[in-house]
Amino acid sequence: MTIRTAFHLQECGSHFMKDSRQFGVPAMSYARLFLLTILTVVSLPGVCSSIAVTGQPVYASWVDRSEISVLVVILAGLLLIALLLYNRSRKKSSTDHEQTKQSLTQNKENFRVIVDSAPVLIWSASHDMLCTYVNREWLKFTGRSIQDELGETWLHDIHADDMQALHRAFGTNEHFTIEHRLRRFDGEYRWMRNNAVHQLPPDARSTGYIGCCVDITEEREAKVFQAEFGSRLIRAQEEERARIARELHDDINQRLALLANGLDRLWREKREDKKSELTMEICDLWQLTNDIAADIQNLSHRLHPSKLHYLGLSAAVRDLCREFSRQHDIDVDCNVLNLPRDLDENISLCLFRTFQEALRNIAKHSHAHHVKVELTHQYSTIRLRVSDDGVGFIVNNSANGKGLGLVSMRERLKSAGGHFVIWSRPLLGTQVEGTIPAAPKRAAGTSSID
Repeated sequence: MTIRTAFHLQECGSHFMKDSRQFGVPAMSYARLFLLTILTVVSLPGVCSSIAVTGQPVYASWVDRSEISVLVVILAGLLLIALLLYNRSRKKSSTDHEQTKQSLTQNKENFRVIVDSAPVLIWSASHDMLCTYVNREWLKFTGRSIQDELGETWLHDIHADDMQALHRAFGTNEHFTIEHRLRRFDGEYRWMRNNAVHQLPPDARSTGYIGCCVDITEEREAKVFQAEFGSRLIRAQEEERARIARELHDDINQRLALLANGLDRLWREKREDKKSELTMEICDLWQLTNDIAADIQNLSHRLHPSKLHYLGLSAAVRDLCREFSRQHDIDVDCNVLNLPRDLDENISLCLFRTFQEALRNIAKHSHAHHVKVELTHQYSTIRLRVSDDGVGFIVNNSANGKGLGLVSMRERLKSAGGHFVIWSRPLLGTQVEGTIPAAPKRAAGTSSID
């Protein structure tokens, strides 16, 4: 630094000191120390002791040794304080980091204890179906060690027929729920409901799946038993109906026919006296007997429709619609299209009973003026639909939605592998719809169309 620069610094310092004294600031104030710090940093010791224009040292005219010593002490103190604050900050950061690490470790251990204590089989695997973890319940179920389950060996206990479905589930890259069989330690395969979700690390990119398996073997067996029981119950009901229909037709109806013939013969013998009271009573009894015989015959046909057995479903449904329209004076639009003639008898009977129950409900509850009946076959599925313009009802109402008629239709279609849906609104009518697989009578042979 040149002598001129030092002189300018000395002038600035002198003016600053004068201003500070003018405002009552002590000579050893913070402002003066600040200025001294600048001069100490900017000026070299040789320059501070250089000779000004007057021939006197520039620094020595207003700076003494005591002030420089104080300045050095202050700078050292500030440096020490900065170091202490820095060390304290590092120590606190290290302590917080250690506490966070311990907390995460503890949470991880707690989670592992919870997972191992869960009464379900829990697993995790990568997208390529390599197992990374199974819980204690899984090991207890399979009877193997954790080393035997890691990697791809965990798939060895899954039934071979279910592997394709599991591969498809992993390939979707989405959450999935499937049912498959898993081999237990005793060699028995148990049905499992497997629910899996994405395993997300902190960067929110999926690294695989984590899932749990619940044993549903008893649930499936109960469903199978319920379906079989419902089917047996329906078969027993149909057999009982057929027995009653045969008794009505072969026994009671025949006896009524004999009674009608006897009354007719007696009436012929007394017909000379047509105006006598006995003759009129005989004629009335003969007519009443014929009416009872006709009603019993209709009841017998409703209990066991012979036309369904001999003429097929199409003819039986059309005849049912005509009879319903005649008896209840309701316009019926019947559309039966493309039904196979070799349809399985159980399927035919199920559909006929569903139509029969739907029409009975319309006559009893709907007060309808027009009914539309549809029965079609498409894509190996038979679809039935019965709709009316009656008063309708609220389906979710327990008093309406759980009647024996609706339950009967639902159970019949369900027992044959079909589905049943009902739609209704007050004053907007009702629509009953069902679908059922079209199973033929024979495994081979071509089917003709009605």
